[in-house]
Amino acid sequence: MRNSYNQAFKDESVALVLGSNEPVSRIALDLGIHEQTLGNWVRRAMSESKSKQIAKPSKQDYQTLERELRKARKELALKEKEIVVLKKATAYFAKDHV
Repeated sequence: MRNSYNQAFKDESVALVLGSNEPVSRIALDLGIHEQTLGNWVRRAMSESKSKQIAKPSKQDYQTLERELRKARKELALKEKEIVVLKKATAYFAKDHV
């Protein structure tokens, strides 16, 4: 009888092998699957990861990230100023209620 495993199970099994010092045979035994099956999944996953190339960001991508970073820094500076004002207001109103 041939077993069918969902992709999530395969991915987690491969991750166990790659993240462990245990031999494939031991992990396969623990998972209740055939050693060769798990070995095939690991080889396929490693082959696929090698074939996927990381796309180099374009100049436009960097420019967009720089704009977003500048905008985030401005927003952070504004929030920091707001915090200072709120702290002063809290201290001012707190002393009136003591």
